[in-house]
Amino acid sequence: MRNLMRIAISMSIIAGFAGAAVAQPKPAPPTPPTKPTPPTPPVKAPPPAPPTPPTAPAMPTPSAEVAAFVKANTGTWKCTGKTMMPDGTSMDIKATMKTKFALDKFWANMTFAETKKNGYKFEAYRTFDGKKWHSISADNMGGSDMTSSDGPKDGKIVWSGSSRSSMGDTLVRHTEEAVGTTGKEMKVYGEYSMDKGKTWAKGYDAVCKK
Repeated sequence: MRNLMRIAISMSIIAGFAGAAVAQPKPAPPTPPTKPTPPTPPVKAPPPAPPTPPTAPAMPTPSAEVAAFVKANTGTWKCTGKTMMPDGTSMDIKATMKTKFALDKFWANMTFAETKKNGYKFEAYRTFDGKKWHSISADNMGGSDMTSSDGPKDGKIVWSGSSRSSMGDTLVRHTEEAVGTTGKEMKVYGEYSMDKGKTWAKGYDAVCKK
């Protein structure tokens, strides 16, 4: 009998251990190693936009100022006056002056010619650049000048610049002054300086009527 009790007690102990063994949770399976995240490829910058081509400048058009000048001076002007020589002597002059469009109306062309045979002549071209007037002229004695003007002021237009002639290189000023209000008479006179503007001498003085 005692042996049976010992066997029963031993079986109970073994069953308790077995139950305890069964009751314990199974160990979690090992976590697989994390795969390394592949590096993010660098983002490529978009290619630079092609440069914007420069806008082509607008084609120039003849100025309204040149058109108004030609309109005001068109026709034949008859001029009488004098030219002054460097030695103090003077000569009477009679001439005609005409104005017309030139070079697709971008310029005004002025011609001046003495009425006597083989008399003095010159041609001038004038234009306006939006700010100033510019004039170039050449005569039948090999002379030329280049001048500019700010336009009418106090009834006058003064052209200033340089001249090349048989007298050498000089500074020049040409003045055109309206006479009356009809627009059909003006006084014109010119001055020159041989000492870079320190002193001035009159070269011509005339009145022109249309």
